[in-house]
Amino acid sequence: MPKANDKKPCKKGKEGDEKFKKRTEQKKLSMRRAREKLKSDPIKHEEVKKRDRERYKKKKEAGLIPRIKDLSRREVKDFRKKWRERSKQHRLAKKAKEKLTKFIKDISPLPTPDHDVELQLLHHNNNVQIPSTSRIACGRKIIKKNREKWRREREKLTENLKKVTNQRNRYKSKCSRLRKKLKQHLMTTPEKNVESILKNQSVTPQVKRNLLFGEVITQQIKKNFLQQNSSKERMKMFSTVLKGPLINKFKYSHRLSFLTSKRLAFTKYSKKKQQNLKIIRAKDAVRKFLEEDDASRLTAGKKETVTRHKTKKQIRYLNNSLKNLYSKFIKNSTYKGMSYSTFCKLRPFWILSPKVAERYTCLCKIHTNMSLIVKRLKLEKIINENSLEEILKSMCCEGQLNEDCLERKCESCKNKTIVCNTFNGQEKMSYENWLTKKTKIIVKGQEKLCLKTVKENKFCSKYEAVLELNKNMPHFMQHYTNVMHQYKEINILKKKS
Repeated sequence: MPKANDKKPCKKGKEGDEKFKKRTEQKKLSMRRAREKLKSDPIKHEEVKKRDRERYKKKKEAGLIPRIKDLSRREVKDFRKKWRERSKQHRLAKKAKEKLTKFIKDISPLPTPDHDVELQLLHHNNNVQIPSTSRIACGRKIIKKNREKWRREREKLTENLKKVTNQRNRYKSKCSRLRKKLKQHLMTTPEKNVESILKNQSVTPQVKRNLLFGEVITQQIKKNFLQQNSSKERMKMFSTVLKGPLINKFKYSHRLSFLTSKRLAFTKYSKKKQQNLKIIRAKDAVRKFLEEDDASRLTAGKKETVTRHKTKKQIRYLNNSLKNLYSKFIKNSTYKGMSYSTFCKLRPFWILSPKVAERYTCLCKIHTNMSLIVKRLKLEKIINENSLEEILKSMCCEGQLNEDCLERKCESCKNKTIVCNTFNGQEKMSYENWLTKKTKIIVKGQEKLCLKTVKENKFCSKYEAVLELNKNMPHFMQHYTNVMHQYKEINILKKKS
């Protein structure tokens, strides 16, 4: 037997939630009635307000309620904002009340002596008690609310039922049409087919006989084709019996669709699937190539990320132009026939071309200065090469960037130099150059020297510019070899791990 003080287990689910909602509503109603009752008695209401004020005063003296001067600037700001909002609401409510009283006063008729007497009798008659209708009104309100809720649910269910009924009727009619079609198809014989073709037409018996022969052959091939167990056997039969140049010549291949429709649909799907796989493999190959350290560099900044379709990736910047990287990719990969536009399309979204405005780190000074000289000499038509890599390839064996050739250890190419076109050496030109120099700055009213890297235009003759390029080339070649060797070793370590 259960004990008297044992608690009943609370019901979970929809029933329990409804009971809880009902209880909360009842509690709200009872509290509302209690407040109304308290407000109706002004003496009791004043006593309660007095007690509240005394309680607030005690709390304030005890330090439980902080003063405005003890709060921080942010807290003071928040408090004052709340006060402003409350004052605004109070003023609006007061105005609305005044408007309402004025409106009632305007529309109500003037008081008569009889009406005043009735009011006095009502006020002075203590024995008569007017029953409270708040409980009845609240009950009616709940009933109205529930009725509205049930009405909405009923309308929703009716709409769903209508949709399902329409869908069922549609499928029913579709099924009946298919059954009818199948029945007609099963009932048809070669003779009936010929009769339907030659309806209301007069032909010779020989023509009719030939038509019947063609119909018989068609139906027999169809039956034999469907009797084959596997798709391989069906395709073998199709290729040996029905495939040939005559069918293609007279354009009757479409008439064989009743045999090959399923197979063709399957091959279309498989071809599409294979194409998708090819695209995925090509995309993966491009991604792997562009993610290599010699093709792009990984950014180190926390904010240097990009998100697309809820995929967050760290940004990588390309070390070279996409055209140069494309030519390198075509040489080293199996995708020889890939176009440049496809290569650009398959580039991953997190591998970007570098921009000066979006950089958080420095470029290599040696690479940049050499690139600027080469770019200017190409514009002046002194050299034919477009980039530093092309110049390096022209100075190495068979256009291959080998470490021995770059370090000038190779006997066959160590004496090779940059090939220049004919030009006027005395003619003046300018090129951009990054350099670090001491500049004066004022810090806290004091003048100080500091090192700053700035880009400046360097003016010289064309002959001096070529000499500068040849002078810096051995140092750059060694630098390029070091970078290339480091990338190679990093890739080996990555593959091992």
